[in-house]
Parts: sequence; C-alpha cells; structure tokens
Amino acid sequence: ISEIMPLRVRGKAVGLCTGVNWGPANVISAFLAPAIIAGPSGPGGMLLFFGVMSALVVPFTVLCTPETKGKTLEEITPMFRFASCQDFVRFVRGNLRGGEGMGPASGKAGAGADKVDADNVDAGAAEGPRAC
Repeated sequence: ISEIMPLRVRGKAVGLCTGVNWGPANVISAFLAPAIIAGPSGPGGMLLFFGVMSALVVPFTVLCTPETKGKTLEEITPMFRFASCQDFVRFVRGNLRGGEGMGPASGKAGAGADKVDADNVDAGAAEGPRAC
C-alpha cells in the first residue's frame, strides 16, 4: 500500500489503511468466528462465510485496482484521481479495458483514446447528473 500513497500523506494514510485492514479482521476473528462455529452451521459455516467474503472481493479487485507493475509513483498517482461520479465510472472502464485506471498521465494512449472518453463524459453530462 505504501508504494501508491503520495509522499505528503504517506505516513497517516498507511496507518489508516493498516487500521482498516486489521481492525475488522480482529473483530471477526474474536467475536464472529466463535459465534458461527458454535452455531448450527459449525466449522463449515465459518468456511462458507470466508468463501463468500473472498468471492465478493474479486469484482472489487477487477474493477478498482489498476495494473501498477513496472510503473513509477509519478505514473501511478494520476490513475487514482477522480473527483466525481463520472470520473469514477471512467476509472472503472479504464480498468476493464486494460488496467489503466483513469488512463495515462500524459498523451501516451494517443489523442483518439482521450476523445472517446471525453465523448462518454459529455454524453453523461447531457443527460444530467447520474448517481453512483
């Protein structure tokens, strides 16, 4: 996680990410797991619970985590800049197309690729604001 955090917020952001990651995991392990195992579903219910949770993570990973292999922090940072619902939709579409998130920071993809995205954003704006 620390590789993708901007330097100005890296310490606090990594601390927050660690807390968000470990906090729920500890709560589930300490309170929910014993209750499920002691319940009518037994240990199999616990396995099913974690299996379902793991299956729910797959769509998130496909839609919201662009490919960052071999890229510098300066190339990665613009991939996560979205301020509106339309920007987030563009981000997801970029991930589905090729793992590029919001797209390259500078015109590496060519002018044609930027034009297609601009057309999609303009078409959405003409219809009015959409809810996420």
